[in-house]
Amino acid sequence: MPFTPIGSLGDIVALSLVIKDLIKALDESKGSSAQYQDIIWKLWAFNRVVQQVQSACRKHEDTVEMNALVVSICCTAHQSRQCIEAFLTSIETFGPSLSSGGSGNTVRDAFKKAQWRVCRSDELTKLQTEIDVYCSMLSVLLSTAN
Repeated sequence: MPFTPIGSLGDIVALSLVIKDLIKALDESKGSSAQYQDIIWKLWAFNRVVQQVQSACRKHEDTVEMNALVVSICCTAHQSRQCIEAFLTSIETFGPSLSSGGSGNTVRDAFKKAQWRVCRSDELTKLQTEIDVYCSMLSVLLSTAN
């Protein structure tokens, strides 16, 4: 009978979906190109690690010896998902104005774009750092599983 950890494989799948949502949101915003392209690249790399982790967890889910490792992986995946979801929530109000078509109100769009560049740049840098940390943590746990 397989052990089902508190954080499950569903958390890992949900994390992958949240990463893709964030990539889409950032890609549509077209802000400072270099900064956004860098975070999008990191998110895709992080998503690849998450998918490898998901595969490893499925491979080892029936192995009693690996239960603690699977729990650690799921816990890390859950924490990283919360981090990304919090960022997505914080940028929801910018969505219509930063999308490729805009909201239809050019003055509002210009204001939101300026506000994004000034106010959210630090948050994006913080998110990049957190993604790097979670990616490293999951990579170490993945290498331990293999």
